[in-house]
Amino acid sequence: MNPLKSVTMLASKGAKAIVNNSPVLLAAAAGAGVIFTVVAVIKATRASEDDIREAEELLKKANEKARHEDPQVRKEMKKKIVVKMIKKIAPKYAVAFVSGIVTLLCIFGCQSINHRRQAALATVYSVTENTLRSYEAKVKELVGKKKATEIHDAIAKDNLDRNVAKTDNTIILTGEGELICYDEMSGQTFKSNPEKIRQVVNTLNERLLTEMFIPLNDFYYELGIKKVKLGEELGWNIDSGLIEMRYSSHLDEFNRPMLDIDYTVEPRFNYGSLL
Repeated sequence: MNPLKSVTMLASKGAKAIVNNSPVLLAAAAGAGVIFTVVAVIKATRASEDDIREAEELLKKANEKARHEDPQVRKEMKKKIVVKMIKKIAPKYAVAFVSGIVTLLCIFGCQSINHRRQAALATVYSVTENTLRSYEAKVKELVGKKKATEIHDAIAKDNLDRNVAKTDNTIILTGEGELICYDEMSGQTFKSNPEKIRQVVNTLNERLLTEMFIPLNDFYYELGIKKVKLGEELGWNIDSGLIEMRYSSHLDEFNRPMLDIDYTVEPRFNYGSLL
């Protein structure tokens, strides 16, 4: 391969990696910048101790010398001394000042990039959700509601067979029942009962009517299962309607009954925004 082409490809991959990881790099730079700025301020302060003492002495002498002078004259004398000492001391803080500015730019840049990426992700999710809803509506229209339910149940069964662990060691024991349940959003398997799940949904819907939005992790907390990282990013907003689940029952490979939990009203990104 042409050496120039190899270098160009390597540089291109390097630039792409930097862009993809820019929030992490900026956050790391900001953290290092905070430490460097603090150290620079401490060094500058130590280096300025003699100048500060000198300024205090000059102000003291000026006060004694101009004791009987007009107040305006004394004020002007003090002003000249202060300006002179600032000009002398300020350069020693230049490094700390520049470091502080760069650190702030890194912090703002990191926040800006994350905000743009979250907005783009929310847009993609919204488009995908709308497409899925349109697809489900069209399936019901073409094949009928009963057949559409059968299709959904078959897909849910495939998900159970593919994703649910085969041993009891991975099943979360909530103390709320013995029916094995599978949450499609988080992929968690746990023991509960349909009445408990309906009770949790009703409780959250009562809260939703007053609080306007609820994170997905609140649902998991009420069920007694693990919170997940995505559970803070996704949630329900009253604008989308009340929380509604879709259940389907199946038998696993050991002929144990299992309940698949899906979401008729999907939790969404930016659920805290009231439109």
